[in-house]
Amino acid sequence: YAQVKAALIGSTEKTITRTGYTCGGTADATIPNNQFGYGRLNALNAVKSL
Repeated sequence: YAQVKAALIGSTEKTITRTGYTCGGTADATIPNNQFGYGRLNALNAVKSL
């Protein structure tokens, strides 16, 4: 479980356009945040890293 979770989190693309908004007191520039989470998942990179 821990290895798969690390692969999924580690393979996210964090180049999402910021909105400048906050949600639940967390700015969208902070990762993870309540709008984008850890970023957009790159499934191919996640599988390759296992």
